[in-house]
Amino acid sequence: MAEEIEWWDFDAAEDLIDAVVGDVSFIIESALDARGQALVAFPGGSTPKPILEKLAQANIRWKSVTIIPTDDRLVP
Repeated sequence: MAEEIEWWDFDAAEDLIDAVVGDVSFIIESALDARGQALVAFPGGSTPKPILEKLAQANIRWKSVTIIPTDDRLVP
């Protein structure tokens, strides 16, 4: 049985960025609270840049977070 797709509309790009940063921050903090560490994979390129810049300013225990860069291209 297929689940319904949840659709979110944002009036401005900044609203979208704030929502994504809030959700990702919550997920990272939940992992830190549960396990004392978190592992996160982020895409490269210019598209996620505004999100990553704002996320970097979040009050997160970054020393306990491992970040893995990803790439949507196949790189040998």
